[in-house]
Amino acid sequence: TSLVVMPVVAPTALACSGTAFRGESLRASPVARVQSKIRPCRHSLLRFTRTRSSPRTFRPSSHRLVRRRHDRHARRELCACSAERNPVTPEDEGGSPSATAEEQEPEKLEEKPGTVNKSPFGEGMSERETQLSLLNSLIGPSEDALKAEAEAKAAAEQAAKEKEAAEVQGAKGEADAGTVKENEEDPPLDPAELFPGLAEIAINAPPAEDVKRMKEEVFKNSSYWVTDTEPYGDEQEGITFKGNLRGDYVKVYEECKTKMKEVFDDKYQLYMFEERLTLQDLAELEDPNDLEDVRVNFAIVPTEMCMPEPTNGAQLVVALIAAVLTGASAIQLGLAAEVTKLPPEVLSFLESPDALDPNVELPVDFDVVEYINQAIPISRNVLLVLLSHEAAHRAVAALRGVRLSLPFAIPNAQLGSFGAVTQFKSLLANRKDLFDISVSGPLVGLSISTALVVAGLLASVNGDVDVDPTLVPVPSQLLQGSFLLGALSRVTLGYEAVHKANVIVSPLLLAGWCGMVSTCLNLLPVGRLDGGRMVQSALGRPALGYTSFFTYVGLGLGLLGGSLSIPWGFFVLFLQREPEKPCLDDVSEVGEERVLLTWIVLLIVTLVLMPLGPDLAEEWGVGLNPMNYL
Repeated sequence: TSLVVMPVVAPTALACSGTAFRGESLRASPVARVQSKIRPCRHSLLRFTRTRSSPRTFRPSSHRLVRRRHDRHARRELCACSAERNPVTPEDEGGSPSATAEEQEPEKLEEKPGTVNKSPFGEGMSERETQLSLLNSLIGPSEDALKAEAEAKAAAEQAAKEKEAAEVQGAKGEADAGTVKENEEDPPLDPAELFPGLAEIAINAPPAEDVKRMKEEVFKNSSYWVTDTEPYGDEQEGITFKGNLRGDYVKVYEECKTKMKEVFDDKYQLYMFEERLTLQDLAELEDPNDLEDVRVNFAIVPTEMCMPEPTNGAQLVVALIAAVLTGASAIQLGLAAEVTKLPPEVLSFLESPDALDPNVELPVDFDVVEYINQAIPISRNVLLVLLSHEAAHRAVAALRGVRLSLPFAIPNAQLGSFGAVTQFKSLLANRKDLFDISVSGPLVGLSISTALVVAGLLASVNGDVDVDPTLVPVPSQLLQGSFLLGALSRVTLGYEAVHKANVIVSPLLLAGWCGMVSTCLNLLPVGRLDGGRMVQSALGRPALGYTSFFTYVGLGLGLLGGSLSIPWGFFVLFLQREPEKPCLDDVSEVGEERVLLTWIVLLIVTLVLMPLGPDLAEEWGVGLNPMNYL
């Protein structure tokens, strides 16, 4: 039979070969002498057994590793070896210097197992540890020992890394402490001090408790199922509630508005606006008919954040100064229109520096009062158009419960006035209110201006200053500056009357035309002008973006307003380019009638402000073309 010998047998056999039995003296090395005492017997580490797979194999014994009687002898040999290598001095044992190791050794040999003795494998090891160390040296470390050693090594490396990191962090902390100490005299500024608006936004934004109440008490039992929330507004002053609408959005809005009033009173304002579809949303639409469905969102904004600021004292002063300057510009327009009636001597005197000297008298008799009285009708009619425009705004706003600011008139020497700027001082309920208030003023102004223009054309048919001394000559370029005015003048006055360098017209025509041009400039579909508000309410905010672009192009090229396009374009660009704030109900339509009226008004504005053009003016005989005389 073959013998299957475990790896432990080889070193044991090699160590035991050439040694004596137990009663003999040992001259080999301490390890060999100890190994010689561990012989294969029935009490040894290994014994022969039979199994089915191998009839004669070795397996570990279930008995103790070494019997007690073998332990005692092995302990003596180990202690002897230790004494030979590490002799004990009297100072170590507390005895006399003459005492030998053999005399003191028996006392140590009688110690119970578990006591600490010196051994060749390490000092301070117990008997059990010494024996296990001996066996490990013979058969090699076990897997558990290797694993434990690896874990201990990894733990040591980790501890070293942590210690190094702690040292680095401590050094950094000391450096930071030094920096803070250096900067104690100049502490860092608070962001809220640099940007006060940040603190205001954080304070005025709806708190989480109110948002939760809105979900549970306002939207939960309504026909609007909330799925998500996000900040609302440029300054994130509100909360947008996104969800699914399950009913008519007008009824849902009124229902939610009523609940909001019951829960929060006037603390918040409820906005409803249409959700804009992105390109991804359009790509995910399965049915094109879904585009016809209105997708709305709701927004909650604190009342103090969305309410317009009231008119202050500085604005009141500015409004009064602007009104005085506009009145003066209207008077100046009337005087300029009548300047051709002045005698030549007076005109020469006014052009000379002597006109500024109060001691110099006019060379001829000239009635200044009479001259001013002739200029009053033009000035009066120009201011009439302006005042009627603003009065219509305020009348409709009062009917809709909307407050307006003081009108800030805009003086202009060519027209007498560019109109006035009026701000909303309260929230608008819906887009119909915005449309009606915005279009009411221009409609009244256009109506009065048109009446004045028609009356002036009829009064200018004769064209004889001797018959009607109130008629005034105007350059023919005035008629060429507008497609509508040039066409009406050609039809009403005839070819002979308009085919001149100066055309004789009535002051009513001048006043009406100045009022019409001023009104149409305010009807341009851009920003917060009356025309921009009208387009925003009737066609929507995206449509206002397109119309604003084309309006700026027309003003820049001089295609709208002629010589007035540049100054008016700069005024709009710097002061009125932003669109109007959204209404509370920014989804409800204004109706087909208002949309049709919008397109008609835009057509009239284009015809009034678009120049006639030199080719068409020559063909119609309106004015004289200077190129023909070169």
